[in-house]
Amino acid sequence: MKLKQISKEVYYQENPIVKINSQFIDYLEVLATNPTLQRVRLCAHIDDQEVLHEMIIALKKEGYIRPHKHLKKNESFHIIKGMLDVVIFKDNGEILEVIHMGDYHSGKSFYYRLSGPYFHTLILRTDYVVLHEATSGPFCKDETVYAMWSPAQEDKKLTNDFMLNLEQQVDSLVI
Repeated sequence: MKLKQISKEVYYQENPIVKINSQFIDYLEVLATNPTLQRVRLCAHIDDQEVLHEMIIALKKEGYIRPHKHLKKNESFHIIKGMLDVVIFKDNGEILEVIHMGDYHSGKSFYYRLSGPYFHTLILRTDYVVLHEATSGPFCKDETVYAMWSPAQEDKKLTNDFMLNLEQQVDSLVI
């Protein structure tokens, strides 16, 4: 498989036929140990202008996905490996819904689709999670809004405290 690295966390496959096997998933997990981001993605689409964006994403538990919403996009996840919670928020930061996810054999939801501009983030429940994400393109950075009530990614102490607090809130919910 021939890869083109775009950034520390983004790779594109340069072949017109994309195939993923378990050895490649293991390789993505190794790449996800980047100490800054704790995640990596393989884009199966040709470039940012494609109508359909499909990505295989490996996330390490220590990483942080700042709560955000997409103004004009839908997104869906299909869990390949690991377990996580998708936390969906109201605009004021109150938890609206939690989706407990795992692979097909976990008995949890293994697929979800978000159709609407809701703030959301992920709580990883295993050391690594690998998922397939699909969303509409083209990619436009200005169409992603970060929650003002959440810390920026650069402050590790604030993000760690935020995620610990969020995990405790989610664990205390009666579902």
